Amino acid sequence: MKISAPLNNIFTKSAILGAVMLAVNLAVMYLVSKASFWLMALAGLVSLLSYVLYGFLVYRFTKGYAQSLFKFRSDLTYFTYLNGFSYIVTISMLAGVVTSLGSYFYLHHVVGYEEYINCYINIIRDAQGVAELPDSINSLYENIIKSLQDIPAPGFLSSIYGGVTSGCVLGLAIGSIVAIFTRCKPEASETKNE
Repeated sequence: MKISAPLNNIFTKSAILGAVMLAVNLAVMYLVSKASFWLMALAGLVSLLSYVLYGFLVYRFTKGYAQSLFKFRSDLTYFTYLNGFSYIVTISMLAGVVTSLGSYFYLHHVVGYEEYINCYINIIRDAQGVAELPDSINSLYENIIKSLQDIPAPGFLSSIYGGVTSGCVLGLAIGSIVAIFTRCKPEASETKNE
């Protein structure tokens, strides 16, 4: 069975987007695992920059998809907001699967879930020790630490579900903006030289 060009585009771009976001996610997890407040801040900056990269890639992929769809369907005269929006949400959800699979493997088989949680706890304890805090804030920190210690490690299916859900939410948020700029008509074909 041969896959159509638009469907092939969806799978290919989802895999690329998922691989890029997985690389960012692994970099962030690595920075957090070093249990340093400043590396945690750097991880936050990397996360924010990754959303800009995500938006750029989604825009480029959607514009390319529009042109491939025009070639595949001759009856299509305009690539609408809804076409772009649904494409973005679809590739984002599939990219979420790729990202969650890689993150699950890294978290459970490379770093170890308990070790990762302990890094978070060490960061909180470091933040606690920076300045003299009121008892109410210290008790809040202790409640956060207790909550982190009580959270069970996520299973395989819950990780996949989380990846699809976060991909869907990200696709809805970014897609609602990017799809505005991807509406288009087919590009004019090149004029023939006579």
